Amino acid sequence: YLGISADGVVAALAKRRRIDSAEEEWISGVVWGYVLEVRKRLKWDAGSRGATDTKPAEEEEEEDCMDSLATRLGKEQHRLQVNRLLTDPDDLACPILHSLMEHPVLAEDGFTYELEAIQEALKRRAKSPKTNADMGDKVIPNHDKKAAILCYKEKTVQEIMSIVSSLSSDRALQLLRRAESFVQPCLGDRGMQAKLMKLLQMRASLPPALRGDAIKELIDILPTQPEDSEDNAVMSLLANFKAWDVAPRLASCSTEGIACLQAAARKSRLLPCREVLDAERACRLAAESLTAAGAKALWQFVLELSSAAEPGIWLRAASLVLAALQCKVEADLSIIPDTLLANAVSWLKAPLDAAALATEVFNCDLGVTADAGERTRSLALLLLEQARRCAADSSEQERLLTEAFAADEENYDVQGQLLKLLLQRLEDSKLDKEDVLLKLLFLEHDDVPEELLPKLLAGG
Repeated sequence: YLGISADGVVAALAKRRRIDSAEEEWISGVVWGYVLEVRKRLKWDAGSRGATDTKPAEEEEEEDCMDSLATRLGKEQHRLQVNRLLTDPDDLACPILHSLMEHPVLAEDGFTYELEAIQEALKRRAKSPKTNADMGDKVIPNHDKKAAILCYKEKTVQEIMSIVSSLSSDRALQLLRRAESFVQPCLGDRGMQAKLMKLLQMRASLPPALRGDAIKELIDILPTQPEDSEDNAVMSLLANFKAWDVAPRLASCSTEGIACLQAAARKSRLLPCREVLDAERACRLAAESLTAAGAKALWQFVLELSSAAEPGIWLRAASLVLAALQCKVEADLSIIPDTLLANAVSWLKAPLDAAALATEVFNCDLGVTADAGERTRSLALLLLEQARRCAADSSEQERLLTEAFAADEENYDVQGQLLKLLLQRLEDSKLDKEDVLLKLLFLEHDDVPEELLPKLLAGG
C-alpha cells in the first residue's frame, strides 16, 4: 500500500549517518525485529508482492502496522539522538575530566588536556595521566582542537534547536541547558547572542516547573541587543505574557530589561500586559526618585503616560509626582495641563491622601509627607502658575496669590505679583487685604512709602 517493502525501510535506515557502531548494530536488530513482526502478522512473502495482490482490508492493516512501526522507530531514533547530543565526544573531551575542553593544550606526552586539569595533575606527580610515563610540565595551546570543539558546539546547538519541539519536556530541558552552556561563554559574538535568546524562548515555552529563570534571563539580555534583533524576542515575550506567567517574574528582572519590554508594549493598545509593565517600570523609577536625575526620569515617564488618549490612573499619578517632586523636577509649569496642575495643588493640600495613592501606585510615598517646607514651596509655585492663567479674573488671581504667599512668603515672584495686584486694588479703592499689603511693603521696602500713607489711612 505504501509502495515500499520492509526491506526498503531497513535499507533507508542503513544509509543514515552512523551514531556509534554498537548502537547502530543494536538498532538494526530492533528494526529487523519490528519488520519480522509485521511480516508475521501479514504473512508476507519476503520475495516480492504485486501491487494488486493485496486485498483492501489487508492494505489498511498494512498501513496501520507500518505507521506503528514508524512511530516506534522514530521514538528509538530520538532516544539515540538525544543521548548522542548529551554525550561529549571522546576525541574532544579531556582525558582527566572526561568532559569537553574549554582551553585544550598539548602536553609533552602528545595528548591534549584541559589546561587547568593537566597543570594540577602534573603538580601532584610528573607523570603522564595517559601512559604513566615520566613527563615535563610544558604545554602549548592546541588551536586545531579548540577550533574542532567550537565547531562541534555550534553544530550541536543548531541540531538541538531543530529537534527540541518534538521531544518530551524533560528531554527538551536537558538539551536546552546543554545548548545554553555552549552559547554562554561566547556572548561577545552577536550570532551567539541571538541563539541564546532563541534558546531562552524555547525554555520559557516548557511547563512552568521546568522554565527556571528563562524569563528573567531573556528580559535581562534584551537591552544588550541591537534594536532590530530584539524585536522577535520582545514580541514573543509580550505575546506569551500570560502563558509564560511573566508578571510574577518581573520583580527579579533588570530595570533596563523592564524598560525595553514596557516601551515595546506601549506601541500596541491591544496588549493586556501593558498596564502591568507600566506599573512595574513606574515603581522602578520611583525607587530612584530621591535623586534629581531619578525624579526627572519618573516625571517624564508619568507625564508621557498621562498624555495618552486613555491615561487611566496615570493622570492622577502624574499630578502626584508633580506635587511630591516639583522641587527636584523643576518642571516647566507653563506647559502643564490645567487639570493636572489643579490635581497637584489638591495633593499638596492633602499630603496623607497623596501618600496613600503614591504607595498604591509606586510602592513608596515619594516623600510627599517628609518635608513640610518643600511641600509648601511647591504649593506656592503651583498656585502662582494658576494665578498667571487667570489674569482676566482679578478676584481669583488675588485669591490664588494670597494663598501662595501664605504658603511661602519667601517666594519673590509671588511677592512681586501679589504686591502689584494689591497696589492696584489700593489705587482703585478696592483693597480689603491691608494687612497683607503692609507685610509685602515691609518685605520690599522695610517701611511703608510715604506716598501710600494717605491712601492707606483713607481706606482704613
